Amino acid sequence: MKKQYSSFGLGLALAGGGALLSLGAIMVPLTASAQEATTTPVISSVVATPTDTTAAITWSTDVSSNSQVKYGTTTSYGTFSALNSTEGTSHSVTLAGLTPNTMYHFAALSQTGSSSQAVSPDQTFTTLTSSTTASTTAPTISAISATPTDTGATITWNTDVPATTQVSYGTTTGSYTASSTMDSSLNTSHSAILSGLAPSTTYHFIVMSNNSSGVSSSSADQMFTTLLSSTTATTTGGTGTSTQQDLINQINSLWAQLQSLFSQLNALTGGSAGGTLWNISGIGTTGGGTPTIDQQGQTFSAGGVIDFGGRNFGHEETVTVMDNSGNTLATPHADGGGNFSTGSLRVPSTPGSYTYHFVGQRSGLSANATITVQ
Repeated sequence: MKKQYSSFGLGLALAGGGALLSLGAIMVPLTASAQEATTTPVISSVVATPTDTTAAITWSTDVSSNSQVKYGTTTSYGTFSALNSTEGTSHSVTLAGLTPNTMYHFAALSQTGSSSQAVSPDQTFTTLTSSTTASTTAPTISAISATPTDTGATITWNTDVPATTQVSYGTTTGSYTASSTMDSSLNTSHSAILSGLAPSTTYHFIVMSNNSSGVSSSSADQMFTTLLSSTTATTTGGTGTSTQQDLINQINSLWAQLQSLFSQLNALTGGSAGGTLWNISGIGTTGGGTPTIDQQGQTFSAGGVIDFGGRNFGHEETVTVMDNSGNTLATPHADGGGNFSTGSLRVPSTPGSYTYHFVGQRSGLSANATITVQ
């Protein structure tokens, strides 16, 4: 630190009205503490450590000084922490009452004695997502995939938060007569194995996951078809048995590849590719079925977005999407399998129950979807 000085004059008056003797200014060096009292602090090493509703702000100064922080959601700040007048070179201020998942601007302030106040450059931090909000929001299910064998199937999916694992299934839509054993461990990647299934049979299923607070989610109806069993083939001799078994093996291998490809396609399109069923005995495709909307019965956050997926509408037709007041929200195009995706639509900002209507403009096929907004 550069040494600073203080000066004063010295004079002497002689008795009897004599002349006044005056000496020049005498320079006296200031003490270190006196110099610090007039030196503007230099702020460095500013760090913010946020939680969902608080943030700890720390910094250093080159001289002992007080501590304060100004902060707000813009560079205008608007709020000041209480002044900590205890001086030091290491500073820490905790900001409380913040809003979760929000970006804040802030600047550190320090001053000592009669010095000018030091102000750090503008900095930002973002508070964390509230754990309370997370625990009361139903898990979001995605990337559902089914890999069947002749008597079983492995079902996999993902959730956005750790959750439990269970599958309900049966041979008709909406009538799930069996369930896998619930895996109560909390994970974001899920896998359930179904066994004891009938060969060459179409099964419907839904996946279910509960978060740590027991808030549950279930998927829209999904389906898969088990493979043809080699034990059902009729053999007529050594040569015939070998040829028939080879053919069955080839069919099963091809079928497994097709199922795997459709599962991957469903994962990429959010499940919108499942409206066309492959029929091995007919070696072709069959459309049809009841029009359904994947998001029926699901729960969404107010003010968010939703991408409706429809199945089993008319092939290559336009579908009109309307709210409960009859307002047209979107007109997506159904592909050759009768499936479509609306793209991102805004979820209402007010919590409640909302019903959407979907009508094929050429086929007249229709479906409704009711969602819960919270």
